Amino acid sequence: MSTVSGQIAKWLTLVVLGTLSLLSQQTTATAGKPTWQPDLPIEFQPYARALGDRLQTPGKERMTLTGTITQSGQSYPATLTYQLPNIIRIDESGAHARSMAFNGTATWTSSGSFSEQDLSEMESFLDDVAETTFYSLSRGSTLRVIARHSRIDNGKAPTYSGPWANIYELVGNPLSQPAGTVRQKHYYFDAQTALPMLVRYRVKKADSSIVLTETSWTKWGKISGESVPGAVTRSEAGNSVLVFQVSGATFSSAANDNFFTQQ
Repeated sequence: MSTVSGQIAKWLTLVVLGTLSLLSQQTTATAGKPTWQPDLPIEFQPYARALGDRLQTPGKERMTLTGTITQSGQSYPATLTYQLPNIIRIDESGAHARSMAFNGTATWTSSGSFSEQDLSEMESFLDDVAETTFYSLSRGSTLRVIARHSRIDNGKAPTYSGPWANIYELVGNPLSQPAGTVRQKHYYFDAQTALPMLVRYRVKKADSSIVLTETSWTKWGKISGESVPGAVTRSEAGNSVLVFQVSGATFSSAANDNFFTQQ
């Protein structure tokens, strides 16, 4: 009897240990998933993968871009810090020193109040980027396919060799703008690389004029295995009003360090 009891005890011990091991693996797997990651339509998943693994694998939720902003005839150093999901801080130095941010709930600026130009800058750097777009799809924005493998010129040239774009229409509420603001935007993704190309939409200005606005991303490269644009440009009525030339990028884990809280 003692031998049988001993065998049963060993068997029960192995079952318990196996169960604990399985639970541990399940907990680790769950903890390893980015909690911010939205459920993307299948068609949008290649666009998320094209940016790198920071949207699927934890450890690179915070991206810091350094470079130079040129705006209103002035150039000054700037640092853009993004943290998934939908958090940004813009630090500008030199003669134009100030900070602006969206902390996940509200916007703030060290200058006290936002000008129309400030809000436009925030929209290009926050609302127009692909990561924010992906997240908005699970937060109520409506999606419609406009075209696939489309040319992006005016269509008049008899020959056209590219680039080609997949174009989508999204309607939603931009995070950086006053409550109640609704935007209807057309997003262009490169049909070959799956990287963001540009977004176009119309904005009503303070003087009641309606202006065709465009944010574009060019000169894409790889840093630490992640896709990073070399330049971000905002244009209004066909004229460039802001250019951010990126000189470097770093990636790190998300942190609850109050960096995005108003100072």
